[in-house]
Amino acid sequence: MKIVIVSLNALGDTYLSAAALAPLKKHFETAEFEFIVQKHSASLVSALGVEKFFCLEKKNIANILRLLFVVRRRRYEMAFSFFPGLLNTLFLLASCSPVKAGYLSFFRRRDWYDESQRVFVHGVPREKLFWRPTMSYLERIEMVLRAFNLNEKVQKPRVAVAGSERRKVGNFAVVHLISKMCEKSFSADAIYKVCRYLARETSLKVFLIGRSEEFGDSLQGLNQFVEPVFDAPIHVLAQLITGSSIFIGVDSFPLHIADAMEMKVLGIFGPTNPVSALSHPHGSVRFMKQSLQDVTGEEVIDSIRPYLKAYELHHTGI
Repeated sequence: MKIVIVSLNALGDTYLSAAALAPLKKHFETAEFEFIVQKHSASLVSALGVEKFFCLEKKNIANILRLLFVVRRRRYEMAFSFFPGLLNTLFLLASCSPVKAGYLSFFRRRDWYDESQRVFVHGVPREKLFWRPTMSYLERIEMVLRAFNLNEKVQKPRVAVAGSERRKVGNFAVVHLISKMCEKSFSADAIYKVCRYLARETSLKVFLIGRSEEFGDSLQGLNQFVEPVFDAPIHVLAQLITGSSIFIGVDSFPLHIADAMEMKVLGIFGPTNPVSALSHPHGSVRFMKQSLQDVTGEEVIDSIRPYLKAYELHHTGI
């Protein structure tokens, strides 16, 4: 039996979708599991132990049609999609699988927060199963499994890193304040001020993670306060995060890695809900604004200072 999980959204969605592997493998012990992902998620699914996956190299018509042809020829017996989105829906429907379960949605950002968004099995909506913004992202996955009569709890998978069974904590913080989605990212000025504050007013060395293209010219000013770690491979990123004294970040993929490790985490949120992203009782700050771009550096500093004091990761007197 071949089972496919379609996850053509952002890296974080693919990471969360991988949480379904454990319960699915429990019920279908002899099945072969495959993923359909974007190219940027290839190293992630590999690090999570997925042996077979197909990548969408670029989001253009030629590549989409080419991959659709490959997927249709795989003849999957089951197909799952755990998050809304045009490509997820397209590949789920085109999988030729006689058994399909997931969200049928062509507008990811609009439908993500739509309380009437329902789970479909075989194209039939399950009226009593719909996700609300006050629920966790993992509950999205559980709803799809439950609609398929698999009543299982899912947990965020841990990215394997060397020596993770005995986590050694270093005297540094890992900071991630920018996301692919603009509304979940801080402005360059806010990032500069927060990094300067952490470097000057705490006892920690600060590693700033992200993609180099996201920072542009602002990197020059940041270099005096932080050690940039940009475009790092997944296993390097996981090693850095799990070895830190604290992870401070927005609602994005690196936050999920830290959350899964049950380490000291401070999540910073704007339009999304901490309850949705965090599966363990970590510190969190939420600004009730539609975009973190509208939050000043001073506001961020004032909000995180009490947590740093509580975690005893500061100089006396701040």
